[in-house]
Amino acid sequence: MHIALSTVYDDVDIATDAGNDPVELENLTVVDSLMARLGEGADTLKMTNVYGTSGLAMGEGGSDKITRTGGNFNSPFSHTGFEWVNGRPTWWYDLTPATRAMTVASR
Repeated sequence: MHIALSTVYDDVDIATDAGNDPVELENLTVVDSLMARLGEGADTLKMTNVYGTSGLAMGEGGSDKITRTGGNFNSPFSHTGFEWVNGRPTWWYDLTPATRAMTVASR
């Protein structure tokens, strides 16, 4: 699914079923709420220059990836259930900055 160059004056609710689903949102403004529920499978959500009031993305089973570049939301954008965030495994964000530096240095 690909949505680009749009302004939506209502909620956007994206739901994918089981399977390996790519979802790409580019240059999108959502005046209300953005909700993305990705079903079972290795799903990918790529958001480039997406703006909105509020947003929530849920990866549901499988090895799900989310990448966000640019854009902003009035309230914090939340995501849950993703194993990869902006190209890094989620465990990376659980490490302290010092441990991250040691991990990178040892490679």
